[in-house]
Amino acid sequence: MSSAVSIELLQKQLEDASTELAQSFLSTIDIMESLISTNERFYDGSHCRFVSAKSALIAQQMGMEGYEIFEIQTAALLHDIGKIGFPDYISSKYYSEFTNEEQKIYYKHPELGKQLLSVNSNFDSIGNIILQHHEKLDGNGFPNHLSGSEIHIGAQIISVVDFYHNAVFRRKRDRTQISDSSLSAINGTALVTQSQKRSTQAVQYLLSKRKTVYNAEVVDLFVRMVEYERENLSEQTILRCSVHQLTEDMIIAQDYYTTYGLLIVAKGEHVKPHIRNALIKFANNGEVPPKILVMR
Repeated sequence: MSSAVSIELLQKQLEDASTELAQSFLSTIDIMESLISTNERFYDGSHCRFVSAKSALIAQQMGMEGYEIFEIQTAALLHDIGKIGFPDYISSKYYSEFTNEEQKIYYKHPELGKQLLSVNSNFDSIGNIILQHHEKLDGNGFPNHLSGSEIHIGAQIISVVDFYHNAVFRRKRDRTQISDSSLSAINGTALVTQSQKRSTQAVQYLLSKRKTVYNAEVVDLFVRMVEYERENLSEQTILRCSVHQLTEDMIIAQDYYTTYGLLIVAKGEHVKPHIRNALIKFANNGEVPPKILVMR
């Protein structure tokens, strides 16, 4: 075998090995996200997916490199992995309702998250972002009271989006779904009105704390994103559509779970081929209705 052929073969083997490692890495992320999603029944919509998607968009708008965006997106997706196993009496409460003992448990979740990811060195940077996602610019965050530029920019981004989603879409009671209706279409303005007050309050709080608690550029980008999406949503119509007729211009209008509590698809997600295929599969198994609520 010539040296040229040997080098070519070695390069192919290395490429194949890299592909397998990348697929294994992504599969691990998917498994962890599935575990986290089972703990999200106290939210309207998937908390981790919302924070991940918006954090990635902000990072992109800030001009970050592809690998940085990926790390931030993944850290945001897994930022609450340290809460796995939290009892319902903690998960169902707002932070202001915690007892001293419950606060101590809650404060541990960034460190627990980093520890869980430390078994694989590929997650080192992601774990550090997760560790810092509750730090604040003024040093009053946790667990290490970092301040200013000591905090990873990814953690600063996640902090803003995490606060907003908790303020607007978190609830203490168990999840409920939009009740069935004989109407085939609903004006999207109704959905906007439901959360408008909480959204306005959350945005006002973020704006009042820009530069002191939250990164000013991140707040400004995220607020513009929220305002644009709410204006767009008010013009949408909700339809009940067969899972076999879903198209990529549609947006899921409510959460859909399996019978054992695993989130299949979250409200606000765009219909993509893998989402459509998953919904068809679960509809055939009776896990979700054959017609679901979508916006277009």
